[in-house]
Amino acid sequence: MPFFQVDDRLHANRKARALTGRMLAGDDSGLAALGVWTLAGSQSQDVGTDGLVSLQSLMSLVFDRSAALELARLLVDAGLWHAPGHDCDRCDPVPAEDPVSGVEQPCWRFHDWWALKYDPAAVVRETRAKRAELQDPATVNSVWLRDCIDPLDPVLKAQANCRYCGRLVKRADRSSKDENARATLDHVDPTKAKGVRNLVVACGGCNRAKGRRTPAEAGMNLRPAPRRLTPAQEAVAAAETSPSVPLAAEVSPAPSSQQTAVRASSKLPPEHSSEHSSKQPPIVSSGARTGVRTGARPGQGQGQGQVLGEGSGEGQAPGSAPRPRPRRRRRGQGGRGRGPDPAQTLDAGPTPESPPAPGRYGSPWHAYRGPRDPMGDETHCPMHHLPEPCRKCPTGGEA
Repeated sequence: MPFFQVDDRLHANRKARALTGRMLAGDDSGLAALGVWTLAGSQSQDVGTDGLVSLQSLMSLVFDRSAALELARLLVDAGLWHAPGHDCDRCDPVPAEDPVSGVEQPCWRFHDWWALKYDPAAVVRETRAKRAELQDPATVNSVWLRDCIDPLDPVLKAQANCRYCGRLVKRADRSSKDENARATLDHVDPTKAKGVRNLVVACGGCNRAKGRRTPAEAGMNLRPAPRRLTPAQEAVAAAETSPSVPLAAEVSPAPSSQQTAVRASSKLPPEHSSEHSSKQPPIVSSGARTGVRTGARPGQGQGQGQVLGEGSGEGQAPGSAPRPRPRRRRRGQGGRGRGPDPAQTLDAGPTPESPPAPGRYGSPWHAYRGPRDPMGDETHCPMHHLPEPCRKCPTGGEA
């Protein structure tokens, strides 16, 4: 964030001593002028006027027109400010209108404003806008949805090829010692904040080599995007950024060959879920059969009760009352009761469309006390943990 600096040698400055020396004659207007100089510099950096001070902004500090004009005259006489028509060859001319409102009024300019190495206000606003894009989860998700290898695969949707060199990068790679292999987001045009169309997934090496240049200036080629985002995909990416709003149902991706091999080796049912875990309570069906859990495969009992009715026991006549029998639990094995009829459907019906969620005010992370957001490290410098482009990195890599 820009700031207005006051050097620790200000008290010994010749111009400042000329103002403070007026106190020897009982005139405290010099000290008031120095106070206005400091406040006006802070206001200029906050508003972004590049050292220009108008009468309107000056009156918001001293609340008196005549006092504002008098203090401005003292600063001009001391050489700290310039009035319109000045002859300093190191400073720009003073316009005749307010830089914010455009209303014609008296204005002044700080002497040697650019010698203090302040960034131009337009550059500062552009940098803030670019950093806001990199910290927006909806924008980051949309870029990855477009540049990933396969958005329907749970593993490949977190992997992408660098849009400059084609190197494979992983979105959640935090353990790689090679910073060039780390996934980053890069602004294709480093001078613009234009949203998803100006952001690409790039490896850390290409990001640093490109810097604050366009691909043509850096001698690099921008590879075509793997796919185009549809409005529906952009809506899904935006919905994923709010953890408290339930997501709409998505089409489940087809299992990959690797997942199929894992299921076959572990001898688990194809749709094994947490409902069958020993840490979850059994879910009892609401049908006529008692003691049969939903999700059981045909011909396998779950060891949680007896099935009443036809064929409910081994060696038992049909229609007779169930005969109590001791039951021994074995870890990892089910009981001997019959499972549900293969013809019986376990589908409870489609989910009705939920009404749209009401709007909220403020950030969705307000008062959040959970673990650190993993999205926060995605666009931060891995060395200094500052938002990209990192101001401490000597190369000043562009993100």
